[in-house]
Amino acid sequence: MELVLIKMFATALAFSQVTPPASIKTQFDPVHDQDQVVELLRGGCAQMLRAFDIEDLNLDDLIATAMDDADASGSGHAMLRGLDIRDLHSAYPHFCKNETITKSPVDLSAVIEFYNRTLAELPEHGRLKGMTLPGASVLLNSKGT
Repeated sequence: MELVLIKMFATALAFSQVTPPASIKTQFDPVHDQDQVVELLRGGCAQMLRAFDIEDLNLDDLIATAMDDADASGSGHAMLRGLDIRDLHSAYPHFCKNETITKSPVDLSAVIEFYNRTLAELPEHGRLKGMTLPGASVLLNSKGT
C-alpha cells in the first residue's frame, strides 16, 4: 500500500474522531481494532458528506470521471505522486457506502501503525493550551492587552 494512501486514511481516522481531546483514542491495536477503525472511518465519511452537503451528489459518477481522466493518477502533482486513484475508487464503497469488499486496497494495519506513531510524537493536548508557537505574532491593543 502506497504511503500517500496510508497517510490519507490515518488522517481520515483522526478526523473521524472529532470529539473532546480527552476522548480521542490515541492508540489502536493493528490487528484487533480493525473493525473499530472501519466503523470510525465510515462514520467520518458520513459526517463529511453531511458537512459538505453532498449527500445527494452522485460521487460514483465523479469518481468514474476521475478514473477516465488521464491526469487522475496524480503523477503530475508532487503531493499526489504515487497515489493510484483506483485504490481510492475501490476504498470508497467500503468506507462511504458501507459495502463489504473482498479485497480492500487499504491495509488497515499499516494505517493504524502510522496513526499510532504519529500520535505518539504529539505533545499532550493540555500542554498546547495557551502555548505560543515559534514565530507567532501577538497583537496588542492601545492598552497593551
